[in-house]
Amino acid sequence: MQLIVVALEFQDREVFTLVFTPTMMDAIRGLGIFEHFHEGGPVQMWLKGLGLHRGHVVDLLGRLALVFTLTVFSLLTCAVPEEKGTSSPGEVTAEASTALELEDLIRVTRILHDKFTQLAEAMPEEDLTWEPMEGVRSVSEVFIHVAADNWYVPALMGWDAPAETGVTDDVETFRAYQIREMPREEMLEVLDASFDFFIGAMEESAGELDREVVLGTPTTVGDIWIRAVVHLHEHLGQSIAYARTNQVVPPWSR
Repeated sequence: MQLIVVALEFQDREVFTLVFTPTMMDAIRGLGIFEHFHEGGPVQMWLKGLGLHRGHVVDLLGRLALVFTLTVFSLLTCAVPEEKGTSSPGEVTAEASTALELEDLIRVTRILHDKFTQLAEAMPEEDLTWEPMEGVRSVSEVFIHVAADNWYVPALMGWDAPAETGVTDDVETFRAYQIREMPREEMLEVLDASFDFFIGAMEESAGELDREVVLGTPTTVGDIWIRAVVHLHEHLGQSIAYARTNQVVPPWSR
């Protein structure tokens, strides 16, 4: 299959790359979305006008790229209504499609696990307390927050976190965990272990993605997994920006 690579650039430096099929690109061009991103477009002019440093830009464009991609996929998914009663020899059943989607989500989470682990290990001890400004999480606090979330999210849906974490479906236990102070080695251990727990819960949930869970408002197990993975991507982008600001190149980019 032919793929088209689109790079988002800032000040002549590529900071984010997206990959699309020709069909997707045709739809995107028809929507005029790229007009907002090209040189001289409103997004580029806005970023330059703010005088943001590169760490902020990478984080911001990462979030814009995520929103951009999800928007395009939503539009393409809704563009062609399915006719009832029609099928083709290669059609995927609803059950198979659900399993495939969860499998893909788990695969993405494994990639997140690997990148978070690599980045945390690459950060020097002296940089772990660095924070971009007062009142914002430091390098190590972001990693501990991610671990806290990894324990807490499955607990909200009935998967009990290890007793030694102290995290349950009570939000106060989550808040208490994420403000813990940990030496570097403990931080690395709990980050790794929390991802193992999170992914294990995802795998066990395969048959109950439509189970209703009430978190203020009714939602489903599958929806919570999607929200959680998007949240992890946000903090990966934040951690990459933190690393590069401190002259640390993410290991997978070397």
